[in-house]
Amino acid sequence: MTNRVLEASLSAGCTAAVILWRPHLPSLACALLVFAAAVLAIDLARREYHAPSPVAPIGCVIAALFVVAVAAAPHFPTDIGSYAAEGRMIAHYHENPYVVQPTAFPHDPMFSHIATATTPYGPLFVGSSAAVAEIAGTDATWYRLAYQSAAAVAIGGALVLLWCARRSSAAIVLVGLHPVVAGMVVNGGHNDAFVGLALLAAVLAAERKRFAVSGAVVAAAMLIKLTAGLALVPPRSARRASDPRPDRVDRGARAVLGAGHVAFDSLRKHRMGNAHVGVERLPVPSALAPAFRRWRGHPTRFACHRRRSAARLGW
Repeated sequence: MTNRVLEASLSAGCTAAVILWRPHLPSLACALLVFAAAVLAIDLARREYHAPSPVAPIGCVIAALFVVAVAAAPHFPTDIGSYAAEGRMIAHYHENPYVVQPTAFPHDPMFSHIATATTPYGPLFVGSSAAVAEIAGTDATWYRLAYQSAAAVAIGGALVLLWCARRSSAAIVLVGLHPVVAGMVVNGGHNDAFVGLALLAAVLAAERKRFAVSGAVVAAAMLIKLTAGLALVPPRSARRASDPRPDRVDRGARAVLGAGHVAFDSLRKHRMGNAHVGVERLPVPSALAPAFRRWRGHPTRFACHRRRSAARLGW
């Protein structure tokens, strides 16, 4: 037991060293530390798979690593600046980030070094970014802590789901101690943590044949990032194989997408005045269009029109 906690601590220490001192370390040293952290985590997961030990000590090591990842400034590629700019665009300028580019605000320091394109994210994440911007204002530290903490909580939620579903300390080690998870996802504050949490929940719901719930959770992930919709394919196939009746995966997805569109439309009216273009302007990749044609009204729009969504929801 003590040896395993020591191995977990060594793996976490290697990752923490890269998170804290990456700008001051040679590239080769960073690569070796990341490699060592991954090898130690994989070896510990192997040992836990064959002879599980209590998960609490390992969980404490993972929690400490996440605290370091949140406390440290990002030293890896991060999108926190883009998240802050999109939220500030709604909260302070009352503009639509699906239409207005960040270059429209050249005198605002929060929009410096931000990509010139409109937002690629879904309305659920954009709305939450606006809520963060209301609180953080122009303080970059508050933005960083908000998104890093949220990513850590999302990964923590995924670990809890894994433990509840599998009771496998090996799975906890393999995900929680992986250097990319703490170093890139948590320290970088990436919203991929929320997408991963939602897709994990969707898979677990599909395993229990709760296909409507699975579809709804995938749709919620789509309201963060559209590419999460690719995860609709497996539960829909599983549902059709087990029951030829109308697809409950589609029903759950339709309900959540419709609710998300209506919610964003309300936010648009409240915060963006007469800006009449909403998330329906966000394009859908052509490869995804056939999968969504049944429940969206038009294959080149991100969500149903507000009137059709409200009718489906009974509003």
